[in-house]
Formats: sequence, structure tokens, C-alpha cells
Amino acid sequence: MRTRSLLAVPAVLMLSSCGGSSQSASETTVAPDARVVETTALDAAYNYVISSNPASNQVVGVPPTQIQMVFAAALPSAAAAASMDLSLACNRAPVGLSPVQLGTDSITVSATLTQIPQSGYCTVSWSLPDKSLGSFSFMLTFDAMFAPRIENGYMIVAGADLAGADLAGANLSGANLSYANLSGANLYGANLYGANLYGANLAGAELSDAELSDADLSRAVLRGAELSRADLTGANLSDAGLSRANLYRADLSKANLSKANLSKANLSKANLYRADLSGADLSYANLSDAGLRYASLTGANLSGANLSGANLYGANLSGANLSYADLSGANLREARLRGAYLTSANLKSANLTNADLTDADLTDADWDDVNMSNAIWSGATMPDGTIHPQEMP
Repeated sequence: MRTRSLLAVPAVLMLSSCGGSSQSASETTVAPDARVVETTALDAAYNYVISSNPASNQVVGVPPTQIQMVFAAALPSAAAAASMDLSLACNRAPVGLSPVQLGTDSITVSATLTQIPQSGYCTVSWSLPDKSLGSFSFMLTFDAMFAPRIENGYMIVAGADLAGADLAGANLSGANLSYANLSGANLYGANLYGANLYGANLAGAELSDAELSDADLSRAVLRGAELSRADLTGANLSDAGLSRANLYRADLSKANLSKANLSKANLSKANLYRADLSGADLSYANLSDAGLRYASLTGANLSGANLSGANLYGANLSGANLSYADLSGANLREARLRGAYLTSANLKSANLTNADLTDADLTDADWDDVNMSNAIWSGATMPDGTIHPQEMP
């Protein structure tokens, strides 16, 4: 009997053999410094792996959700794939795998991890019914602070593909789901307190009544997401995409929404106390009856937005674009509107007591029944186009 060993090439695992009738396996060894894996094939084996994911010798920073291998020759049937022996061990601790699935190309097999592997050296061993066999190894390294976990049968890990996953009511507090794909996922009532969702895709996700306080959702995609009554207190949503999202009665107090895209979003009756919306796009958003006390909206785009009945007491709207916005019945008492654009805005019955409208533009604005007690109009362009005299310091 003769055996021949080959050094595995990163991203491609080649297993070859010579003729012979007896089989025996060589041990897989890992060079401790170079992290090079030696892989062997048996004399009688006729099939071999040409690529794998994770790849042979790959250093992986995130635990894989599945093991995938591509064989040189087609497997005869799905039953043959299901009956193959496939195992994974990390630091010699076995890791659970689901039944093997055969791809439509008849050469790709995959198995989902049912357990979270330990960080360290991992070895995949396989054998087919025709007695072809082999193995390959990879290095798994991840920070224990962001260790993955299993929730509702899903592996919760950064970059995970959880599109359409049912995670309703799941405890995901502190989870690292940065760059994860959660589009269309059901996260109703889930606990995501302090979770890392940086850059995650949550488009169309169901997040009603979810706990998201102190979560990092910066640069996340939440287009069309359902967030009614969600708790987003202190959450970071800077640069997030929330166009057409439903945030009805959501709690966004002290949240960071700077430069977020909230165009056509529903924020009716939402709590935005002291929220940072500077530079945000709120064009045509529904903010009717929303609570925006002391919120920062400097430079925000609120053109065409519905702010009827909104409470903007002490809010900073300096430089904001409120053209064609509906502010009827809004409370703008002590609000700062310096340099704001209010052209053609509806200010009927609004309260502008002690508001600062220095250099604001109110051309063609409707201000019937406006309460203007002690408001500052220095340099403002009035609805009739006249410019209010500059006030002496």
C-alpha cells in the first residue's frame, strides 16, 4: 500500500490517489507557526474535494454557519450525499452538523452547523460510500466578547444571513449582528438592547414592540421596516436608511438620527425628546403629534413634512428646510429657527412664543392665528416678502 500527502492550497483542497486495494488514513497535522495543514488521500479513493468553504488553511474571524465542499466528480444521488460521513471538530471538540445536502450540480455538498464551534484549529473529515475520504483544516479566531450564540435555531453572528428568519421574541441583547442580512426577518418583540447592528440590512423587517435601546444601528438599512412602538431610546441610527419606515409611537428619545434618511417615514406620535436629527432627511415624513421637545434638527430637510400638532418646544431648527411643511397647531415655543426656510409653510394656529426666527424665510407662509408673542424676527423675510428690520443688539 502506498499513500501520498499533498500540502493543501488556500481556497482549494486537492486530494489525489494512486492505485491499490487497501486503505489507511494519515493523520492531519497543523504546523503550529505557519498554520499549514497537510492533507492526505487514500490509494483507493477516486473522488476528491476541489474547493471548500471555509477553505483549507483559511483563517476565519467569524464562525461559519455551514460547511460546504465541491467534489471533482458528481455524487450519484442525494441519498449518497446524505449517507456520507462528515464531521467537524474544533480544538478536538466535536461540532454538531445537520444532515448533508447535495446541491443541484451534484458536486456540491453542504451541512449547517447546529452548534457554535470553539475558537482554534478546526478539522473537517469526510468519507463517501465509495470509500473516498479526506480531511482539511482551518483556523477559527473570534473575540470572546462577540461570541456567537444560537437563538430560535439560528446562529447569531456578525455577517449572518438571516433573511426572513423568525426571531420573534428572541433574546438578542448585546448580540453582534453587524452587517447581518435580516431583511424581511420577524423580530417582533425581540430584545435587541445594546445590540451591534452596524451596517445590517433590516429592510422590510418586523420590529414592532422590539427593545432596541442603546443599540448601534448606524448605517443600517431599515427601508420599509415596521418599528411601531419600538423602544429606540439612546439608539445610534446615524446615517441609517429609514425611508418609508413605520415608527408610529416609537420611543426615539435621545437617539442619534443625524444624517439619517427618514423620507416619507411615519413618525406620528413618536417620542423624539432631545433626539439628534441634524442633517437628517425628513422630507414628506409624517411627524403629526410627534414629541420633539429640545430635539436638534439643524440643517434637516423637512420639506413637505407633516408636523401638525407636533411639540417642538425648545427645538433647534436653525437652517432647516421647512418649505411646504404643515406646522398647523404645532408648538414652536422657544424654538430656534434662525435661517430656517419656511416658504409656503402652513403655520396656522402655531405657537411661536419666544421663538427665534432671525433671518428665517417665511415667503408665502400661511400664519393665520399664529401666536407670535415675543418672537424674534430680526432680518426675517415675512410672508408678504418684506424683510423685517434688523433688531439692535
